[in-house]
Amino acid sequence: MTDIERFMVTQFPLAKAGTEIEEDVWNKRKAALGKQLSEDLPLRRLRASRLEYEFSINPTGVYIRVYLVRSRQLNLPLSGSGNVGADLFLNDIALIQQAQGPALRESYERALKSSVNPAGDAEIGLRRKRLRECRKTEKIWIPGAPEGEHLEATQTPQRMPHATNAQIQFRVTGVYRLHCFIVISDVLTPKSRPYLDAKIGRAIKVYRFNEALGERASRELVRSVDSRQLLEASAQIEFAWIDGSVDRISLLGHPLMPRQNPNQQPRLR
Repeated sequence: MTDIERFMVTQFPLAKAGTEIEEDVWNKRKAALGKQLSEDLPLRRLRASRLEYEFSINPTGVYIRVYLVRSRQLNLPLSGSGNVGADLFLNDIALIQQAQGPALRESYERALKSSVNPAGDAEIGLRRKRLRECRKTEKIWIPGAPEGEHLEATQTPQRMPHATNAQIQFRVTGVYRLHCFIVISDVLTPKSRPYLDAKIGRAIKVYRFNEALGERASRELVRSVDSRQLLEASAQIEFAWIDGSVDRISLLGHPLMPRQNPNQQPRLR
């Protein structure tokens, strides 16, 4: 049996040296840190330990220190394995150390610099959410080592670099110089329909670009407001950088009456 009873996971810089920390601030920061650690480290896989938070003051500042503490009631042998006498607390320490290695930094750098769609990668979504929250300070703290470390969190974009096009039918409820409000009745492009299906029948804001700008397009859009006439045009769908959801829809083509059955009424849900 080892004599190790606790292991320092990391420390989080709370304030400058000499700063007095009120209890409610301490509790809020500790809760926020616990949430981040649960996202960055495999805490659910720990088998013989728990986290313990400690207030620490030294000449460089005020810190929250996080320790992995042995939980004796969970320190059971690995049933059914050839490692019956293993110390599960040491296994937990090794698990945390492995997760704190270069892989953690690389996962944040991948989230920041790659064009991976977060809609299919939950980890990327979590990383990008934290990066966006830290964009004002332009740096992000991660528990990548016992002393913690900071990464640059600059240039977090609003939208993904890729977009998709769709042919839509709609009527207009309001027209402005650079945008308008429409109610989509149908999506004629099958591959794009899943992105817009939830928006059919709802009044949404769309932006106007290319052929959807100008006096001629404005006349068609205003006519749809007055007559409730159905229109058809090409649109661009852009996706949010954080979670891959639909972030912006823009009309690109000149709005025209539908090419088929121009007298049909909007198919609202």
